[in-house]
Amino acid sequence: MCGDVVPGPGALPIYEDIRQTLESLDKLRAVKGGEVLLSQ
Repeated sequence: MCGDVVPGPGALPIYEDIRQTLESLDKLRAVKGGEVLLSQ
């Protein structure tokens, strides 16, 4: 999964590899029952 998908709090997303970013977004969307994403 690409870290570009989840920017830090208050940060703008940086898309270094758009293909990998889109694949990671698809993976997040495929998670059943997921409504909230928590990140450190």
